[in-house]
Formats: sequence, C-alpha cells, structure tokens
Amino acid sequence: MLTFIRTEQGGAWKVFVVTPAGTEQAMDAASDGGTVLVGPTPKGESDADKANNRFRVQAAHLDYRAAVDKLLAAVPNGSITELSLADSNGSTAWEADVWDT
Repeated sequence: MLTFIRTEQGGAWKVFVVTPAGTEQAMDAASDGGTVLVGPTPKGESDADKANNRFRVQAAHLDYRAAVDKLLAAVPNGSITELSLADSNGSTAWEADVWDT
C-alpha cells in the first residue's frame, strides 16, 4: 500500500509503499505516475518497524485515493505536493501539503 508520496525536482515523485510483510520500500517515479525510475529499494527495518508499518496500514480508514478525493473536494483547485500516512495523536491519518491557486 502506498504510504507516502512527494513531488521532487523535475516533476518526479518520491514514493514509499509497504508490503503485506510490513517492509517499507522506496522508489522514484516519473511524473506520469506509471514509470519507476529508481527502486523499489527495501529499507533495512527491524521486526518492530515492520509491525508498526503493518499496524499503520491496517489502521487507515481510507486508502490514498480516497484521501486524495477528500482533499481535492475540500480544495477544488488544489495541487497535492505531499501525502503521507502518519500517526497523529494516537490515530492514523493522512497528512498532506495542498497548494491552491
């Protein structure tokens, strides 16, 4: 599951995904969203980190697409530059940077 995406210089995206085993993998994707430029590269994580990743993904009430839909409904002319699944005050929530015109 996608857990993080951020725009990079030149229009590429830095992307993190979590596998069902809880391993977080990093990659760079082209601006078209369909071409992987670098990766995926698994992070060297402990079993506790993997368990935390699995917990975060399972605790999410929305996937990233639903989160994007809600964000752009709230900011109709917005552009999302960063989206991440994070722990916030004991809850799991999507956090985003959204720029509007």
